[in-house]
Amino acid sequence: MRRKTVKALATLGRATALTICVAAGATALLWSQGAAVLRDWDRDASDRPLSAARARLAVAASHVDAGARRLALAQLHNDLRDIRSMERLAPVAVQCREHLANCFELAFDHDAAAGLWREAIDFDANDLHAMARLAELQCRRPDTTAAGLQSLTQLIAMAPNAPCIVQSLVRALLALGRPEHALLALQASRASATVGTFVIAVGGEAATVSAMPCSNVGTNGALRLVFALPPTVHSLRLGWPVFAAFRLQTPLLRLSVPNEDIVVSLCERPGTMNGVVVDPDGIEALGHAAAWLNISLPARTDTMQCVITAGIVPRPSPAMAMTALDPVFAAWAAQPDAAIDVASRQQLAEWRAAALRGMRLGLRLGQGDALMARIECHPDNTFSATWMIERDASELQFEWPGERACHPWRTIELVAAGRTVTLDPRTVSLLATHAVQQSPLGLIVTGESPSVRIACPTGDRLTSLTVRGIL
Repeated sequence: MRRKTVKALATLGRATALTICVAAGATALLWSQGAAVLRDWDRDASDRPLSAARARLAVAASHVDAGARRLALAQLHNDLRDIRSMERLAPVAVQCREHLANCFELAFDHDAAAGLWREAIDFDANDLHAMARLAELQCRRPDTTAAGLQSLTQLIAMAPNAPCIVQSLVRALLALGRPEHALLALQASRASATVGTFVIAVGGEAATVSAMPCSNVGTNGALRLVFALPPTVHSLRLGWPVFAAFRLQTPLLRLSVPNEDIVVSLCERPGTMNGVVVDPDGIEALGHAAAWLNISLPARTDTMQCVITAGIVPRPSPAMAMTALDPVFAAWAAQPDAAIDVASRQQLAEWRAAALRGMRLGLRLGQGDALMARIECHPDNTFSATWMIERDASELQFEWPGERACHPWRTIELVAAGRTVTLDPRTVSLLATHAVQQSPLGLIVTGESPSVRIACPTGDRLTSLTVRGIL
């Protein structure tokens, strides 16, 4: 064999060996990182349809026109019917079904709404919300009223303070013209919402600790939680009982380590939270299924003995209080004192305060985003919301969350150039309105995205604006 041929074969062999080495290295890299790459691809592939479905739901639910909203939701619901092959779309399908059922109820198409709730129960036989809504619809038909009330009573026995069930029972009783019984149902839920056991979660794993059940129904009780934490734990999560609705007054955390005792207020060092509101004097649970508060702990080297103490003050559950704003309740409360006793009137005022407290009202003075103000409730059974403006305005548009309710506004006070102009929202001329009706009782919301627009009569630069009402 000639020298040139041998040299060519040697070069080819080296090239082949190098190619094999590169292929082997690439294969090893693929085997070491391929699983992560494939997981990323799979996650991206499944996230895309989920994001698209959520975007479609947001667009469909935002339609101002009720017919267009119902049509868009129905189309999305049909597209999401077959979710067994992609379970990640199930939450979007559930939300879409609920939105669509609400649309049918607002249009008084109770048969279509009932069909959707039956579909939800077929998908999840333990869906208490769907069962309650279906029973509520049964109460609206004379031939099935008794069966509907019986179903709601059975559901209440299963979950006495679940907001979705209590709300359905209250709405059903109000639709039947029984406001006194509806108030009794709310009060019964208020009692049951103070019973349960607190849970301490450490390191992501929840474990029930020695806790006193909150069984002081109707009276102020006391809470005392005792537990120990190793030095490796730097934070803990305090979990409330399910659907709890009460206030922890002056909650204190006492920490005992060798030669030192530390007392801190939980109101002064709250971390992330869910379903609770913290103010300088206490922590109030809002009646949600999962209410918790994260608490940071000081660094230490020894095991720490911990004691949490607080007073327990029962409160109406904000999670189910919106039913207290129902127009039937408003008409009942507007009766003379001889027709409704003082205790019932005060109980209803407390529930209405729980519904309105913290609600955000929007005010538009023209184009652009709405200016927001929170409703404050006062001890004299009144409420108010104030905007500090310093703006010129020819028109005022008010917006707030939409749900069947009577908002008992009494005055709109505008301050401009040192003078105050007072309007009565029940009788003032409206330039435009959406899903709102004027009534001697207040402003009655009849659908979603309610708003009213009025002319600004001051003619000067606005300094402030206050809405006031009676609970």
